[in-house]
Parts: sequence; C-alpha cells; structure tokens
Amino acid sequence: MTSKEYVEQFKQYGFTANLDNLSRYGNVDKKKVDYLINEAKCNKENTKVIIKPVEPYGKKDYHIEVVKECE
Repeated sequence: MTSKEYVEQFKQYGFTANLDNLSRYGNVDKKKVDYLINEAKCNKENTKVIIKPVEPYGKKDYHIEVVKECE
C-alpha cells in the first residue's frame, strides 16, 4: 500500500485530535490550548480538530474542521 492509498482511506472521516490529545502534543501552540481549557472552559473530550485529506493527498492537501464545546 502506498502512502497515498493509506491517507486516502481517511478522506471521509479524517484524523481527529481532541483538546486533551492536543494538550500533550509538542508541536501545537500551548498558549491557545491553555486558553481553550482554562479561560474558555472548553470540554477537553468534545472540543477537537478533524483533519480530512483531499486529493491529490500531498503534504498541504487537507481540510481542517474545528468543533468547539465551551461554556
């Protein structure tokens, strides 16, 4: 299976990372994550980003959807 074929499998549902996962990941803006958790009081499980790959499935070929559940 090529990398293109592998990524293409996720075109419908995408890759999901919730706020709890993002808070542990090293390459994110920690200030924004901390703001969402502490100031905006966002739910760490239900606030998430969904990254959906699009053709031709290169490094910059994706769509990002943000789902927020905050007070």
